[in-house]
Amino acid sequence: MVVTRSNASLSLDWVKEGEFFKENKHRVGTNTVILFDRGRINEAIYSCEIVKIRGEVNGVKVYVRFHYDKEPKKYDCTRFVWLENECQNFMKKRGIILQEFVGKISTHPRF
Repeated sequence: MVVTRSNASLSLDWVKEGEFFKENKHRVGTNTVILFDRGRINEAIYSCEIVKIRGEVNGVKVYVRFHYDKEPKKYDCTRFVWLENECQNFMKKRGIILQEFVGKISTHPRF
């Protein structure tokens, strides 16, 4: 097999996704938070339960169910990590500390 740039990056993605799966499979059944609509009037933090983390043909997927409206959603693992990090950075910048939270918090400044 000839290793091309695209083959090498694809293999690296598989390695990263495999590491994500190993490091996060224990999180099934736990809660996390995701920020939606950053900078918009309906900006909010939503809590969700991680329902399953699964390796699929096109990569590792994270299945969540939002507490606010019970909506199930599937994210690619890299997107999920980005969304979690975005929310954590947003909360840190705003001084928001959540110890236990279920539902929705509107975060857009009203002034």
